[in-house]
Amino acid sequence: MKSILVPTDFSEKSKSSILYALKLAKQLQMSITLLNVVDLYGFGISIHVPATLPPQMPQSVVEGAEREGKRLFSQLINELEDLDMREKPVIHFVQDRGVVVEQILEHSEEDDIGMVLLTGRQRINEISGITEYIIENTSKPLLILPAFAVFSPYRRILYASDYNPKDIQNIRAVIELLAGRSEAYVHVLHISEDMSAQEQERGEEFRKLIRQEFDYQRLDFATIPGENPVKVLAEFAKTTNADVVAMFKENIGFWQRVFTRSSTKRMVFGTGLPVLVFREQ
Repeated sequence: MKSILVPTDFSEKSKSSILYALKLAKQLQMSITLLNVVDLYGFGISIHVPATLPPQMPQSVVEGAEREGKRLFSQLINELEDLDMREKPVIHFVQDRGVVVEQILEHSEEDDIGMVLLTGRQRINEISGITEYIIENTSKPLLILPAFAVFSPYRRILYASDYNPKDIQNIRAVIELLAGRSEAYVHVLHISEDMSAQEQERGEEFRKLIRQEFDYQRLDFATIPGENPVKVLAEFAKTTNADVVAMFKENIGFWQRVFTRSSTKRMVFGTGLPVLVFREQ
């Protein structure tokens, strides 16, 4: 059984993510792996790690942090006992030492991990530096939650496509991992400033290719013109009552329009929905 990796410091925001992961794991028939990293160098969740590491925290401080992490995990398990849920997913607890971001990446690559779950900043429309860094470096699907997201079963999934042939493997993953287990609808959306006949022909060829690959009846396509992909995504997600947005990191054209270094454009949560990011395998 594959597992959802959930890094945690047992904060209130982190507990909210664990509860979300628990309900998602039940729907997807997966387990949960809670990862608690004891920060040895005081970097916290910073991605700016110097080539030469400073002295480690005193051993007594590290051991105290480990004991506290285990205590908080036991407390969490007791709290979850009162949760009204039949057949709760299996919860694994892993504790490690080191640089937080490096430990998350290292554990994400383990064979039993099928998905990584991270939570965005308090501001619902912006991702953190550590989330963006992990997107760039993990090979696993990464689910990014808005802060304090409340789970609802995935019935309608919005897949943002740039007509990349490699979308095929990810649409297959969306169907196998998410849609097929709950008979959810998959809406494949292409946003383009170019609505020429050539672009429309490219879209038709892509749709035919997808139809040839999959015999999944709850799959449809839409092409919408627009210069602001986040705005179009948000409007289409609202129209379709989508529960989650999925996209392929290597869809370079689309991705660059969503993720730039400009703080006003790094807005992945314009939909207010969780975002599932796939990387090329």
